[in-house]
Amino acid sequence: MSSQSDYTLEAGLNALKGGDNQTAKTILEFVAQNSPSPWMSVQAQIGLVVACARLGEIDHAIALCELLLASNRTEVKAWAVGVRRILQTRQSLNQQPTGFVPIDSPPESFDVPELAVPPSPQPTGTNQVSKNINSEKESHPADIPKQTGIAWRNAGRAKTWQTSTKSPQSQLWYLWGLEVLTLVAIVFLLQKMVDGILKGINYLLVISPWLEPIQLFYADPRWLVVTVVLILTIATPWLLDIFLSLWYGTQTLQLETLQTASPESVRIIQRYIQPQKISPPKLWKIPTTAPLIFTYGHLPRTTRIVISQGLLDTLADGEIAVLVASKLLPKGYWDMAVVSFTLTLTLPMYQLYLGLANWSDKTIQPIFKSAIAALSSLVYLIWCLFTGTTIWLNRVRLEYGDAIAINTTGNPNALIRALLKIAIGIAHHINTQGCTPGQLESLNIAAPVSFQQSITIGSLAPQISWESILMWDYLHPYRHWFTINNTHPLLGCRIQTIAKIARNLRLDPELEITSPPLPKISTQQFLLQIAPFCLGIPFGLLMAGLFGAAWQIAFALKIINLKWIYDNWNFVTGCILIGFSLGTLIRIEKMFPDIKPNSLQTHEHIATILTNPTSLPIQPTHIQLQGKLLGRAGCANNLGQDLILNTQNTLIKLHHIPRPGYPLSIQTFIGRQVTVVGWLRRGATPWIDIQSIHTQSRQIPNIHPIWSYMIAFSSAVWGAVILLRGY
Repeated sequence: MSSQSDYTLEAGLNALKGGDNQTAKTILEFVAQNSPSPWMSVQAQIGLVVACARLGEIDHAIALCELLLASNRTEVKAWAVGVRRILQTRQSLNQQPTGFVPIDSPPESFDVPELAVPPSPQPTGTNQVSKNINSEKESHPADIPKQTGIAWRNAGRAKTWQTSTKSPQSQLWYLWGLEVLTLVAIVFLLQKMVDGILKGINYLLVISPWLEPIQLFYADPRWLVVTVVLILTIATPWLLDIFLSLWYGTQTLQLETLQTASPESVRIIQRYIQPQKISPPKLWKIPTTAPLIFTYGHLPRTTRIVISQGLLDTLADGEIAVLVASKLLPKGYWDMAVVSFTLTLTLPMYQLYLGLANWSDKTIQPIFKSAIAALSSLVYLIWCLFTGTTIWLNRVRLEYGDAIAINTTGNPNALIRALLKIAIGIAHHINTQGCTPGQLESLNIAAPVSFQQSITIGSLAPQISWESILMWDYLHPYRHWFTINNTHPLLGCRIQTIAKIARNLRLDPELEITSPPLPKISTQQFLLQIAPFCLGIPFGLLMAGLFGAAWQIAFALKIINLKWIYDNWNFVTGCILIGFSLGTLIRIEKMFPDIKPNSLQTHEHIATILTNPTSLPIQPTHIQLQGKLLGRAGCANNLGQDLILNTQNTLIKLHHIPRPGYPLSIQTFIGRQVTVVGWLRRGATPWIDIQSIHTQSRQIPNIHPIWSYMIAFSSAVWGAVILLRGY
C-alpha cells in the first residue's frame, strides 16, 4: 500500500482473505483508529483479531476481544466471547511443553462475520427520547464507543506465594470498631426518624378538631427501634432475597454456568466452604449488562453471591475469580452483615423514592403533583443519609477485600484488570441507558467500584492511558480530603496498593503506577478550598471563647448579665455558624471567577485538565462543551442528582442549581444536544458547575455563586439570632 488513501476496510479484509496477514494488520489498525464510522471501526477490530491470531500474537488478539465485549451489538459480543475462549485455551496449551497448537490455520470461528450496516438514526419526538432514556435498548452506531486505545498487558500471576489464614488482631479491632459505629449511627437515625414521624402524626391529630393525639406516640421509641433492628438483622438474607427478586429480577445462577464462565471461581468457593463444612452459597444473577458483583448475608452458611450477566460476559476467568475471592471474607469480619443490614433498610427507601416520583409524573393536579414530588425528594435525601452511614466502613472493607483476594488467588494483576473493566462497563452502561439506572445507585455501597468514579474514568479509558487517568488519585497530596463523602476508596490509590503487592510477589504489575515524590501544591489555595470548615469553624470557636470570656468579666464586674449564657452554651453554635458564613464568603470569589469568552476551553483540553495531579476544585477551568445531556426524566431528578454530559464519548457529572421561578426546567433538555458553559473542577470525581446550559433555541441560567451567597447569609443570620435569643 503506497498511501493512506489505500488504507480502507475493504482493502484490509481482502488482504486478510488473501493470507497477507501482516499487511491486513497494518491496514486494519489504521482503519480502527481513524475511521469516522463506529461500524467500520468495530469491523476493523474484528479483522484485527483474526490477523493477530494468525500471526501468533495471541495476547494482542485476546486484548482486542476484550474491547469488542463492550459493544452493544449482540452478534459482535457473542463472536468476541467465543473467540476469546478459544484463544485462551490455545494460550494455555502453548504454555505447556507438549501443547503446541498451530495458529496459521485458525478454526472457522475466527472468520470475520459480515455485520449488517445499522440503519441511520431517525429523528424522534420528545416522548420517544424520554421513553428510550428509561429502558434497556439496542443503540445505534453512535452509541458504540471506540475503545481502540485500550491495550491490556495481561500481566501474569504468582505461581507460588505465602498465604496468611489470619489477619492481625489490630486490623480486626479496627474493622469491628467501624462496624459498631456504623450500627450506632443507623440506630440513631432510625430513632430520630421514627420519633419525628410519630410526633408529626400527633401534631396533625392535635390541630384536628375531631381527633385526639395518641399518648403512646409521645414515648421514647428507642427500644422499639432496637427491637426492629435485631429482627431485621436476623431476617436480612431472606428479606434481600425477596427484594432483589422483586425489584431487580434476580435469577438463580447455576454452579455449572459459573463453571463455564470461570472455573477458578468455583474452585475458590469450594475452598471456602470445605473447612467450614457448609453448603455452597446461593448464587444469583442480575439480568443487566452493567458489571456487578456483591455478597450479602450475616453468616458463612447464609451468604449469597450476586453476579450480573454483564460481569460474566465482560471479565475473564481469573478476573471473575479474584472478585469472588474478595467477597468471601473469612470468619470474624462481620462487615458483610452490617452492609447487608444497611441494604435491607435502604433498598425499600429507594424504591419508595422511585415510586413516589413515578406517581408524581402521572398526577395532573399541580398541588398534589408538587406535594408528591417534594415527598419523593425527601425520601431520596433520607436514603442518602442512611447510605452515608456506611461510607467509612465501606472504604476500609474494600481494601481488606482486595488484600484477601490477592492472598487467596495470588493474582493481583487480574484484580487490577477487573476493577478497570468494571469502571469501563459501568460508564458504557450509563451511556447506553441515557441515565444512571436505579440498580447502580441503590446497590452502590455493595459494588466493587462506585458508579460515580466510573462515569469519567471509565469513559476516558479509550482516549488516554490508565496511568494518566488515575494520576490525580495516587499523586495529589490532599486527595484524601476530597473523599469524605465517597463510598469507595480512590480507584488510583487502590490500584497503586495492588501494584505494590504485585511487585512484592515479583510480578510485573498490569499498570506502571509507582510512588514518585508528591507534587507541590499551594497550601494557601488548599486552605481556601476548606475555608468554611477548617478556617471558619475554628474562627467561630475562637470567637465563642472570647465572647464567653468577655461575658464572664462583665458579669464579675456587674456590668451585664446575659442569663441565657449562664443557662446554656447555645451561643457557641451561633458563633460557629457565623464563622462558617465568613469562611464561605472568603471562598466564593475563588470558587466562581468570572467566565470570559476568551478563557473558555473545549473538549480537546479535557484530558489534559483531568490528568493534572495538582488540580484543586477551587482552581476551576472555564469550559464550554457540546454534547448530549443524560439523566433521569421526570420527578426522579428534581434535585438534579443525575445529570451527565456526554461530550464525544467522555462522560462528566453536572451540578445544576436553577434560578427560582424560572419557567424552563433542565429536564426538558435530557436526551438532547446541548452546550454547557461552566466551571470544570477536578476532585475525587470530576464535575462541572453549570453557569448556563442551552440548546439552539433555549437557555437555562444557573445561580451557583448566588446560592453560595445565600448559604453564607442564612448561616450568619441564624448564628446572630442564636446569639441574641440564646436558642
